Amino acid sequence: MAETLLEYLRRPNPKILHATPLGTRKKSKSVSKNPLYTYPRWIKKWEGVEWDTLRCKYEAALGISKERGHIELSHRDRTIKDEDGFSDIVFLWNKEIISKALVDFQEHMGHDQPMVMVRGNKAGKCPGPTRALKPDWASIVQSGAQVESDAAILEHSILPGDSKYSKNWTSSEIENGRCLYNSPNEFPRWLWPLAQIFTYCYRLEKRYGYLITDEELVLVRIGPKKDKPPPPGPRDPKRLVIEESGKDGLLEWVSVPWCNGRTADGHEVEDGNGMSVNTALWCLHLLAFADNSIKWTYESLAETDVTEEYLSSFTSPQIDGNSDRALGSFRVGSDEENGFFVPELVAAKRNARPKKRGRPRKRGVSKIQKR
Repeated sequence: MAETLLEYLRRPNPKILHATPLGTRKKSKSVSKNPLYTYPRWIKKWEGVEWDTLRCKYEAALGISKERGHIELSHRDRTIKDEDGFSDIVFLWNKEIISKALVDFQEHMGHDQPMVMVRGNKAGKCPGPTRALKPDWASIVQSGAQVESDAAILEHSILPGDSKYSKNWTSSEIENGRCLYNSPNEFPRWLWPLAQIFTYCYRLEKRYGYLITDEELVLVRIGPKKDKPPPPGPRDPKRLVIEESGKDGLLEWVSVPWCNGRTADGHEVEDGNGMSVNTALWCLHLLAFADNSIKWTYESLAETDVTEEYLSSFTSPQIDGNSDRALGSFRVGSDEENGFFVPELVAAKRNARPKKRGRPRKRGVSKIQKR
């Protein structure tokens, strides 16, 4: 049976089964922690993310009607007990739908460079001291030649994402406002996931990112708190805005519930709100495709030109040619060998760490000397 792209994106998300009942789950709440994370100094709700606004921009594409295959998750597939189990659902369900919906849109626009949602290990690593870190999810753009090539190429992600388990973290814990901490030891638990996705966006120099859990999708946009650049000088303006985001960055967020737009039993609510997890994530991909660079100020989504007419004017995302250059959290200390600035907290630890000295070399001693 044929269905529109909008209907495809609004298919009800699978009902998740918890291996341990929610009321009896362990109270320990573990989140990823790393002293290399760069945390935002300011946090606030992302205003203006409305479905009516986004829907108007992609009206024609969302109306594309075609036969689409059925995706069925077994009882075992839907049963989870941790973050890894939920990531399997994202891979089988959300990734499958988003990737196919992106292909439909790109065919509609006549693009020859497919954008696909992939596991984080299918994309290039984050530059700088966080190279060992990688997001759970990435979005890459490949040319037709790359798709047909046998060469192993890892493109940089233009949209990082990370999975979380609602037992460990939910956006309801976020405290908006200013964040001032002397060390990571003072971080509240709810800040770590935000610092993690902020770090991925900052290192990749991308304004958009997301966190997805078994209860919600959290869309993220980052940038500097300052709303205007400093006076002209010898420094590269593009580098200044990135550095300022690390020193005094702002993270904006908005949450889309896992069952948004539907009742508990999966029936669509007739309230005009079509913002489901997959529609929101699909739109975020298109926003990132159009322009995901970090800037001093951003227009509201209502004013942002990401319409189909705009997207048809080019076939590749806006990528900064200097994106491989690594930056640190602050301009304190440096690592000349790797060419990046060391984050303040990490630099302090390095300076306080005693240098390891090798064991003195033993010289040969004759038996007579021993005596």
